[in-house]
Amino acid sequence: SESLPARCRTAFRWVLWEGLSPQAVVARFAKEGIEIGERQVSRYLARGCEACRRALDAYEDRPIYQDQQKEGVK
Repeated sequence: SESLPARCRTAFRWVLWEGLSPQAVVARFAKEGIEIGERQVSRYLARGCEACRRALDAYEDRPIYQDQQKEGVK
């Protein structure tokens, strides 16, 4: 989610989209001069999952249109 801090969003993306392990995330941050530990990466992942859950809940709570053409269904 865009509301996550940059490091949190980056770590979440690296793990989920690039398949990096928490150890690899720590190493990649270290290459950029950012010292964090695996525990912090785990916290970032938890925050990212929670943000995704909130976004999905908001999406599911949106109004459902009766007119299917408004939803792009023909």
